[in-house]
Amino acid sequence: METKYVMVKKNIKHHIINGKYKINEKIPTESELMAIYSVSRYTIRRAVGDLEHEGYIYRVQGGGMYVNDWINNKVRSERSNQSIGVITTHIADIFFPILSVALIRLFLMPATHYY
Repeated sequence: METKYVMVKKNIKHHIINGKYKINEKIPTESELMAIYSVSRYTIRRAVGDLEHEGYIYRVQGGGMYVNDWINNKVRSERSNQSIGVITTHIADIFFPILSVALIRLFLMPATHYY
């Protein structure tokens, strides 16, 4: 059985994905969502917080909550993750050979004794 906040989150997300709440459109306030779903403010805040973290909504201080451009954000996020993977690979290709040579020199050089 799902928790209340998960059910609320899934329902709001469903409305966003299916176009009931359109991109940049204001969604109901916390108080209105509390009345719609008959749940506590904590439950609404947790559901909305997850949706905000996932990029489906954004908040404007004193101005309410709005539907984010979640389709383009998802594409941008996927592209960003791919870029990070490419950069990391290039860094590894450059860094590890240099590090390997330095470690080999460090451990294979004859010890210098000072008396």
